Amino acid sequence: MLFGIVLLLCIAIYAFFSKEKNNSYEDYKEDVIFNIKWRWGYSYGKISNLVAYCPKCDYQLHYVDISNYGLIPKICFVCENCNQFTSQEFNKEVYEVEDTIKRKIALNIRNMATKQK
Repeated sequence: MLFGIVLLLCIAIYAFFSKEKNNSYEDYKEDVIFNIKWRWGYSYGKISNLVAYCPKCDYQLHYVDISNYGLIPKICFVCENCNQFTSQEFNKEVYEVEDTIKRKIALNIRNMATKQK
């Protein structure tokens, strides 16, 4: 009986320490897309809390509406900290830019999964 318990304990310890670290998509939480550093988390398997950061000083960016209230939306992301970063102009609303970024992240996750096979 004691031998069986010791054997099971040894097997459990071996299994715990010999597992290859399996890279989960949830480990992927940061990337540079459109020359902007993006960070996010996951909630119920979906990308959440997507935030843009300055690629130069890592300060959180904010977006500026540069459309002059025209019919076509136009925004860019700006760093108030270093004043050395302004993103490219996007002819979209901010939620559309964020949706595009989420789709690029999803594509990168799929590509990572394909490489792991």
